[in-house]
Amino acid sequence: MTTDALPVTIIEPRRGWQALELDQLWRYRHLLWMFMVRDIKAAQKQTVLGFFWIIISPLVSVAMMTVVFGQMLSVPSDGFPYPIFLFAGQFLWGQFSGAFTGATNSVVSQGTLIQKVYIPRLFYPISAALSGLLNICIVFPLILIVMVILGTPPLWTVVFCPLIIILVLATALGIGLWLAPLNVTYRDVGRIAGYLLTLGMYATPVIYPVTVLPERYRWIMAFNPLAGYIEAFRACLYGAPCDPQLLISAIAFTALVLVSGAFFYTRLAGRFADVI
Repeated sequence: MTTDALPVTIIEPRRGWQALELDQLWRYRHLLWMFMVRDIKAAQKQTVLGFFWIIISPLVSVAMMTVVFGQMLSVPSDGFPYPIFLFAGQFLWGQFSGAFTGATNSVVSQGTLIQKVYIPRLFYPISAALSGLLNICIVFPLILIVMVILGTPPLWTVVFCPLIIILVLATALGIGLWLAPLNVTYRDVGRIAGYLLTLGMYATPVIYPVTVLPERYRWIMAFNPLAGYIEAFRACLYGAPCDPQLLISAIAFTALVLVSGAFFYTRLAGRFADVI
């Protein structure tokens, strides 16, 4: 067969919703699974304890922070055991942090592949944001076990917790879709994002409840979507107080940043191979 007889596929830019290539994402969904498995294996590569680190890390972190903030500084926890209060907040923040970092750096870390092979560009941030699913499947049941051990069994509303986790991952993905293209051109974005995450944890009710803020200042938390999700997560787990307005504003922010981020990312995706 001559070269002229070989089939040729011409990739042309699309407009509107078609530019997101949602049909191609579904068609090549097996690649998404392969990327996720690759990221999971890379995280556990050349470690002695392997997957046990997924259990050890949060337990050690919660134990140390409980001593510092719960015992030494006597940070309130709305009347619930501080280890459970902290574990729930730290778990959700950890999932957001991992997905946010992965999505932001997804294009830069896949530079060689992007220059050689064409696949729907949205695969990179989506797979990076979902690579923490294994951690979720292991650590979330661990929270429930710790709750039972400490005498605070989870409520039936715990069935809504997976939905909140999905919304948190969607939020991280949406922000990452905005930052990933910028990180390709300006590598400072990735470093700045790391500093913002560090500051963000202390601006989010992870180690303290929203109720520690004076009531006239609590409206500020409406600008932090993680505040609404963490409050709702704790409410579903063990009945902690939750402000519905914070949750509504968080969901609205997630929808806005996810949709707008997808179009922004797709619009700039065509120049990734040249800039990287």
